Amino acid sequence: SGPVLALLVLVPLALAEVATPLADAGALRHETREADRRISSLTSLEPAVTDPPRPRKATSSVADLTSVTAAWGRATALEPVSLAIGPGRSVGIVGPSGCGKSTLAALLVRFLAPRSGSYVLGDQSVDDLAADDVRRRIGLLDDDPYLFSTTLVENVRLARPSATDAEVELALRSAHLGAWMDALPGGLHTPLGEGAAAVSGGERARIGLARLLLAEHEVLVLDEPTAHLDRATARQVTAELLALTGDTHGPGGPGLVWITHERDGLDRMDEVLALA
Repeated sequence: SGPVLALLVLVPLALAEVATPLADAGALRHETREADRRISSLTSLEPAVTDPPRPRKATSSVADLTSVTAAWGRATALEPVSLAIGPGRSVGIVGPSGCGKSTLAALLVRFLAPRSGSYVLGDQSVDDLAADDVRRRIGLLDDDPYLFSTTLVENVRLARPSATDAEVELALRSAHLGAWMDALPGGLHTPLGEGAAAVSGGERARIGLARLLLAEHEVLVLDEPTAHLDRATARQVTAELLALTGDTHGPGGPGLVWITHERDGLDRMDEVLALA
């Protein structure tokens, strides 16, 4: 009969709607297990740097490295290097890829501990300091600042969560992002989207600089922030970075470590250290 025929047609369709999500659930379960395995492998890793049980306080932001070496795992990544840097002083670090420039940057901000030699901040060994204490004084801008999918203002405010919108805006304008910010549909409160795909390399570097400016570090470590930019944009961003950091040297200005494999900007440094 008609009703029975209709039932025979509709029941399989209804069952298909119920069963299809079950197949997706099986695939999702597999993906979830893989994600859990990867997270577990990360959480089981030993940190490269641990805080002492009773951290001391750094008394100044003058960093003094003497015959320091460093390694990632068992492989030596930085041969002995000596360096003195503090507010009002600039040092250029130059050398070919693989010579340890980025390792030195990681060591300065306490992402990595020295294998040998000494690293003193103020009058304290960094081994006796909390890593966050070091990073409040010494800030890092690398070649690929990470941007979250949240708004522009929240991406920059990460550097100082207590900062007001006006302070964030000032940092962005100081980093030569005023015109770009004004053109965004929501201004400061524009979401950057997944992976910040619409943000260019030059804009990404300047957002990283805005974070540094907002954080008010006393020493800035700029680790090849223009490495992934085309030559013309790299020259422009280099000039802007050094104008905002290198030209503020003096008793009240931040120290600057300018790490590069090019020659741009080295003539403006107080000292240039070549790594082999």
